[in-house]
Amino acid sequence: MKTARLLYSCDADWYYATDIHVSDPAPWCQITDGKTHACVSALEFGLTQSHPHKVDTVHSMPSLSQRDKDLPPLLGTFKYMLDHADWPDVIEVPANFPAQIFVQMKEAGWPVTVVDDPFFPTRPLKTAAEIEKIRHAQHINEAGVAHLRTILAEAEIGLENKLFWQGQPLTSEVLKGELGSFLLKQGCDDFGGGPIIAGGAQSATPHDRGHGQLYAHQFIIIDSFPRGPENYYGDLTRTYLKGTPTQWHKDVYAAVLAGQEAGLNALKAGITGEYVHKHVVDTIAGYGFETGQTEDGTPYGFFHSTGHHLGLEVHDVGGRMLSVGGPELKAGMVTSVEPGLYYPPSTYNNHFGGCRIEDIAAITEEGHDNLTTLPKDDWIVD
Repeated sequence: MKTARLLYSCDADWYYATDIHVSDPAPWCQITDGKTHACVSALEFGLTQSHPHKVDTVHSMPSLSQRDKDLPPLLGTFKYMLDHADWPDVIEVPANFPAQIFVQMKEAGWPVTVVDDPFFPTRPLKTAAEIEKIRHAQHINEAGVAHLRTILAEAEIGLENKLFWQGQPLTSEVLKGELGSFLLKQGCDDFGGGPIIAGGAQSATPHDRGHGQLYAHQFIIIDSFPRGPENYYGDLTRTYLKGTPTQWHKDVYAAVLAGQEAGLNALKAGITGEYVHKHVVDTIAGYGFETGQTEDGTPYGFFHSTGHHLGLEVHDVGGRMLSVGGPELKAGMVTSVEPGLYYPPSTYNNHFGGCRIEDIAAITEEGHDNLTTLPKDDWIVD
């Protein structure tokens, strides 16, 4: 059976297939002889001539869109590329292929079918070169978070435990600006909607981006996930506390750190992500911290997965790798390991706040290669 494959996007699958950055959706296909073709706008065609890429033939969009006036322009473009080899018996497209174009192909009688994710089954399995690109992104990310810790160390504690830096209130927004500026100067160009810099009660909601005044003697979660200079993402979370922690803070941090270390130590090709996740859950529960929800449905404790795939996207294809139902781990997969504990006000006596610790690691046959080196024992900032 002769099979062709089509993309119409500008997402991570497109980049994985082409090594070409485009600003708007563009067509790519692998025709029945195995050769690949892509069509880019006139604005980007010149870039493809001067930069290395994976595509066998790159076409200019204006030269193709009107070749077959009996078809909608995009179908005419695809047909021109498909006609470079025998016409396919099956045309495979990904689950996120545009519905309107899919319907047009069906109406034209094309044998188009949707295939399950991941569209490229090799994407979750990173090559050695890809892992080094992720390590590089994480190295830059670590330096950025270390810069924020330095700011916290320089900060002064004012009235009502408010933090001040360089004579001005220290807010989540100030730290986000400092981190963003640092990462941009190091070649990062996307921050995935982050970073998260959430203190106090805000830190008790895992995806609260954080806003406003930061305070001493409270957890501050910093979660940064930039795209590095080589188009792969890093992902790093550290929890700091400027000032003096209570015993509760110390116990929470110890439980989360122990859970994270248990998860890292359990990583190995051949076991399941579910096994790793359960190992982390059981370790944290052993410290006596409960997980549940309040009467109004607010969750508390450790209630999310332990880790997700990472690569050309922050949450890369493959989904939540370390979770209930998590798949068998294979060498080359890259995962975050990021347990946490979260207690909104009124859920744990008079204590509140959240703590999360995250590294990223590549799975190996023997265990794992931790791509993160930033310390985890300096969470108390004087």
